[in-house]
Amino acid sequence: MGTKMKRKMWLALDKETKKLRVETTANQDPLVTKGANFIPLLGIDVWEHAYYLQ
Repeated sequence: MGTKMKRKMWLALDKETKKLRVETTANQDPLVTKGANFIPLLGIDVWEHAYYLQ
């Protein structure tokens, strides 16, 4: 998955389906903005500053 925007990627557990999901949120928004059904397990910063060399 490629992204050039300011985002966070989340590995989350969907409480309804009991399955793992990968979700993205914009501008450092928390996962709760996607709904209350997700339990965040891992959040990864994929903003450009997180991986571009100076």
